[in-house]
Amino acid sequence: MKKRVFSFVLALTMIATTFLGATPSVQASEDTIVPTVLEAEKDVRPVADITRTTDVADYESAPVNVKRILTSATTKASKVNYQVGANQYVLAPVTSEYEGVLWFDYDAKDDGYASIWFLNSCEIVDGRVQGNGYDLGEYYGGDSDTDDGGVPVEAGKTYWLYIENTSSSPFEINIRGNLYSTATTRTLSEGTSKWTIASGMTRSGGRTSIYFKIKPTKTGYISVGLKAFGDGKSYGKIALYNKNKKKISNTVNYESGYDGTRGKVYFGVTKGNTYYVKVTDVSDRDYYSYKYGVRYSITSATDRSIGTKSSAKTLTRKADSTKTLFRATGSTNTDWYKFKVTSKRKTQVKIDTSCIKSGNVTVTFYKGSKKVGSSDTITTKYDGKTYTITYGKTSGKADAGTYYVKVVKSENASGLYRIRYVQ
Repeated sequence: MKKRVFSFVLALTMIATTFLGATPSVQASEDTIVPTVLEAEKDVRPVADITRTTDVADYESAPVNVKRILTSATTKASKVNYQVGANQYVLAPVTSEYEGVLWFDYDAKDDGYASIWFLNSCEIVDGRVQGNGYDLGEYYGGDSDTDDGGVPVEAGKTYWLYIENTSSSPFEINIRGNLYSTATTRTLSEGTSKWTIASGMTRSGGRTSIYFKIKPTKTGYISVGLKAFGDGKSYGKIALYNKNKKKISNTVNYESGYDGTRGKVYFGVTKGNTYYVKVTDVSDRDYYSYKYGVRYSITSATDRSIGTKSSAKTLTRKADSTKTLFRATGSTNTDWYKFKVTSKRKTQVKIDTSCIKSGNVTVTFYKGSKKVGSSDTITTKYDGKTYTITYGKTSGKADAGTYYVKVVKSENASGLYRIRYVQ
């Protein structure tokens, strides 16, 4: 359904009645916010004045229930029932305790249809309802619509839903408001049992940049996932910051569902330290995401930081891979490994950087003090790929002796790699 932004004047023939004991009179604000880009269809039109006339018999005034949705486990507000007779309308107040992007659940009953507007401001003057806001479209008996509207709201300000039934049949609809936060800083719980929910749009219509505060319970690597709640893939940008909100990783482009290897971003972290995961530009296909989920889990890992060759860790042939953590520190660090070749043979060491999405890893081999071949920089943008390094003087065979592997992370490299002495 396409949506548009407009100002409107409704000419009404009204009976003498009151709204919560008084005629509603909310003066138009001079600083009414009109986003330049608001919803997925990107069909926001310039503000325009229009006039509508209808034979209105009555109106109702029960306020719409609004609840902030913070996690996927949040219980939504109860729906309010509005029964709109033929040629009648409802003018219902909408107030939120918090700033964010407000969407509505509709459940239309019976026959007929109604048009719905969300008003930033309205007033009734000489039987005419005057307002400024968003056209949310027409709804028909039997229809339901989950999360429709996408209108920006301020905390504590009263808005209005105008529901107009111009058909010859009565119209019944149940409505509730779901508010998605655009707060610039949130706290993210550890674990994957539920999604922390936020909005990808700001009140001004742009895309949000939200810092999610985390405090890991282990030293290891975190896996961060995004979910744009819609009908397509999820996209976004993720980066890690320290407690002072200084960036300590590269910005990683997130994309779910691509060849089975994407859909997660990894960073190395230290137990008890405070970090911020910055999430930006979350979208579903090519559209802004009016609501999205973010979550993270942590896996224990060892940060070896073996800075000297003399302290190199011994790799055992055909043993399980050795897992080593690269913590996000904003600086480089080095790990050294060694292994023995007892007789001349083809020898392989495999490096798996699928858990490093930020930065690169450079690997260099030595026999004793002599460098063997050239250094190989592994570009971690090739998610999930295992790199095999084969070395030796003749036909890929290594002479007997002690060999060393030097693994150096680039600045802002973060995550976990696996190294294995294969044969």
